[in-house]
Amino acid sequence: MSVIFFDLYFEGNPLTSKIFGDGDEAIAALQSEAKKAPHFVELRSNKDTKLLIGLGSGKGCAQFSSLSGDPPYLMACLPEQRNMSGSEWFYISGELSEVPCRYCVPLSTVLEVVRYFVDTGGQSGAVEWDEI
Repeated sequence: MSVIFFDLYFEGNPLTSKIFGDGDEAIAALQSEAKKAPHFVELRSNKDTKLLIGLGSGKGCAQFSSLSGDPPYLMACLPEQRNMSGSEWFYISGELSEVPCRYCVPLSTVLEVVRYFVDTGGQSGAVEWDEI
């Protein structure tokens, strides 16, 4: 299984179009990316799926969908965070995008989701998935 990385905020990111063949390599890159301003990146699998990932300091979010862009769009969440209010903000295409806090999970959880996606192209069972 392999995925292709795309940075959706920082133009000229040398990782853009990089192919990751295993979860460890992708996680190392995303841990480095998480040190930047909160922003979105995308991983595209060779199984016609993609994972939109918001990376922030200590937390992030993940949306699973098809490469075609057709619904469903599924957001990773943790049961204990379903009733959280407020929002976090992540850069995408030069603008800030709002993400409800109920979909913001610890960065370690986001990285678990990433590992599973890179290895399988599918949805991790480490989280629940809400259709938005």
